[in-house]
Amino acid sequence: MSLLILFVTSLLAVSVKASELKIFASHYPPFDIADNPLTPGFDVEVTEAAFAASDIDVNVEFRPWARIMRDVQAGTATAAVTCSVNAERRKQLYYSDEISSSQVGLISLKTLDTGAIRSLDDLRNYRVVSVNGYATQTELINRNINTLNVNRMDEAINLIARQRQDIFYIGREAALFIANQLGLAQKIKFTPLAEKPTLKLYVCFSKQWPGVQQLISKFNQGLQRIRTNGVFQEIHARYGLTPF
Repeated sequence: MSLLILFVTSLLAVSVKASELKIFASHYPPFDIADNPLTPGFDVEVTEAAFAASDIDVNVEFRPWARIMRDVQAGTATAAVTCSVNAERRKQLYYSDEISSSQVGLISLKTLDTGAIRSLDDLRNYRVVSVNGYATQTELINRNINTLNVNRMDEAINLIARQRQDIFYIGREAALFIANQLGLAQKIKFTPLAEKPTLKLYVCFSKQWPGVQQLISKFNQGLQRIRTNGVFQEIHARYGLTPF
């Protein structure tokens, strides 16, 4: 009987906390799309659907990415959507099962010869722009590559289009989506890097959030359910994508 009481109590604890969950995403289309409730991005929809499949009702809200990372790492927010892994984040964050993936490489003008770029180290010969708080920015910093730092992807792409910067190191899908919205898709190109494999993406959870391990378990269970019942595939299909 005592084990049953403990089990029920633990379930109630998670359900109570569910109403207090603070889950955020930053504008990173088509994964996460701010100011568009009908199509908030396939990672946002997958995250909400996975929680719902475990009877946890959440609404992902949008914030600037640097602020999200600060709050999640500090434990004042629960989780961040569309999060890649790096060594610094692992100190403060836990990760869900994989929710999506992205190809990371170089955005530049079509007229720029990128044939000599074989690795990130070669970017020292170029003017590089990055977005504050992104894992790609951290990579560049760790390689001691100087960058011009901006707060939004559209700023970075506009700088490329105006020839104010040469290279934007970023995920292909998000950059091309925004470039298309800006009417700049015909001016830019994407160059993959051989040293960069496909980037796996997750929901990352604060290690300091109460009951976080059980919350992650419930999320992963829900994620598996929506993969099995077809909801995951339906969400991606609405964005014209085939899920991994």
